[in-house]
Amino acid sequence: MRCFIGVPLPSEVSQRLIKAQDCFKKVDARMSLVKEDNLHVSLYFLGDVDNVDKIKDSLKDVEFKPFLASVKNISFFPKKGYIKVIHSPINKGVDSFSLLHKKVCESLNLSFDGHFNPHVTLARVKFVTSTNVLRRACFNERFEQDFEVSSFNLYQSKLSPKGPEYKVLGSY
Repeated sequence: MRCFIGVPLPSEVSQRLIKAQDCFKKVDARMSLVKEDNLHVSLYFLGDVDNVDKIKDSLKDVEFKPFLASVKNISFFPKKGYIKVIHSPINKGVDSFSLLHKKVCESLNLSFDGHFNPHVTLARVKFVTSTNVLRRACFNERFEQDFEVSSFNLYQSKLSPKGPEYKVLGSY
């Protein structure tokens, strides 16, 4: 079963991010937009797992205090060259997200290399005629949306021709 661990977003944050997608929808590019229901902050992509119950049990031990976070504006991965991902980076709460990421890794005995860049993926770019045009299209899209992080989820991710479908397997 294909799984990942992520932080769900409140509907007002998801709605603002969907609105932000408008800035790049008209650019000459092939991309897959992330649907509103699928927007989240990933903590760890597990891939195919055999023992979901063991993961659920391990995640129960992760303790953290709720914290304030925010997404701010639009950015790209990688920063230079061909754009593969359009995202909204976490602005407030980066250290708290990094600590939560570390605790999740420790609970599951996963490797933690110290590099974690919390963000919300808005689109995956397959082809774009001009990365400069894409960057300029998003330049004036300015916003910051605050939200509280008080839980995280274990998700199942099923790939389908219509895009990924997520199902919450557990909340912590």
